[in-house]
Amino acid sequence: MKEYRNIFLLLFVAVLGLSVTLCTRYLTGAQNAPAEPINLTGSTVSSGAQAQETASDTDRDEAPQPVPGPVGETKEGTAYAAAPDAGEAKEAALSPLETAPEEADVGERAEGAARSDAVNPYLVRLEDLDAQIRLNRDSQGQASSTNTAARNLANSELKLWEGELNTIYNTVLENVGPGETGALAASQREWLRERDAEAVEAAKNSSGGSQESVEYTMSLVQSTRSRAYELADQYEYLLTALSGTDQGE
Repeated sequence: MKEYRNIFLLLFVAVLGLSVTLCTRYLTGAQNAPAEPINLTGSTVSSGAQAQETASDTDRDEAPQPVPGPVGETKEGTAYAAAPDAGEAKEAALSPLETAPEEADVGERAEGAARSDAVNPYLVRLEDLDAQIRLNRDSQGQASSTNTAARNLANSELKLWEGELNTIYNTVLENVGPGETGALAASQREWLRERDAEAVEAAKNSSGGSQESVEYTMSLVQSTRSRAYELADQYEYLLTALSGTDQGE
């Protein structure tokens, strides 16, 4: 009986020692193991996964979100994006209907440039005659200071200007509309009366003197010259067009 009691005591001590060892190992492992965080849903996540998810959330928060534009409806009822802004519209290709006004503008500019390049040949002739007369006066010099030379010079200039004036007047008269010929002829007759009256007044400055006839003729020269330039400017569109027609033929 005593032997059974000793065996039972040894078994009890062995079981107790094993239990103490197991408890000690369990407690030591629990203390050394890292604690895992618990999310709000109750499931555990590793610290690395949590950091990666946090970084992703931060990137999404910082990234600029597209601003939706106004939405309309097509004929089928589906939504479509708003029209591009002004910057995008400049880069967008234009349709043929949109480019047509620009092509028309180019044509108008080209036509205007052609009109601006056209030259009135009658006006050029008048300017050339002015230059010729200045050269002639300079070449005469002292010779034109005598009464006879001055009178001859004035008569010569008058013929030149009357020739140019008659050319311009007759060209315009033959090519204006039927309703303008009467007014042009009446205007020319009125101008002739005024020209002669002004010449008479100019001659009075040297009445009875040797320069009377010269003053009279030089007044006619100035009036005729002015009238030639006046008609060339007034009917420039007609004279320039006639010149272009002649060149085309």
